[in-house]
Amino acid sequence: MAVIQDLSYRGTDTKVIIGDRNIMRENVTINRASEKEDGSTVVGDQCYLMAGCHVAHDCKLGDRIVMANNVLLGGHVHVQNDATISGAVGVHHFASIGCYSFVSGLSRVLHDVPPFMLVEGSPARPRCVNIVALKRNEFPADAIRALTETHRLIYRAKVGLDHAREILRNNGLMLPTVNHLLSFIQDQQDGRHGRGRDRRRAA
Repeated sequence: MAVIQDLSYRGTDTKVIIGDRNIMRENVTINRASEKEDGSTVVGDQCYLMAGCHVAHDCKLGDRIVMANNVLLGGHVHVQNDATISGAVGVHHFASIGCYSFVSGLSRVLHDVPPFMLVEGSPARPRCVNIVALKRNEFPADAIRALTETHRLIYRAKVGLDHAREILRNNGLMLPTVNHLLSFIQDQQDGRHGRGRDRRRAA
């Protein structure tokens, strides 16, 4: 655990909460929270943080997250369960990384990473569904097909959320996983600069 790195910090008693069965390798740093949210930086259970990773103040990590070497999370980043972040990735403050997503190595994450997606680039963009992770976690084939069609509509055909919902509903593809993905994207679009939680920033 490291002392908070935030110039606005005024000495309030904040904390780091770390769950069970985590592996943290050499030179991992986790900063104590600021006073801007709930006063806690959180790492869930069964996470694997490889050498040189940095978790900044007020980050919230779920369970079973893998962060490869030298991943840097800015302040207030949220990472949902079962996400994987490859080596040397930088994540902008207030970004959210969705469940079962995969961030390719050397990517620059400026915007939210949608759940179930593989993103890559500078800035990182959704390239395809993270099929490998979904199969490993025994997602049913119909859920994978529905997510693949959702990706095609949103990121390839660019039909827009409302039209995509209509098409998916008419084709019987509005499964819980698809609804979760669309809700995440809607939240992202309602925020600032491609980050859904940015609208909740303190002035």
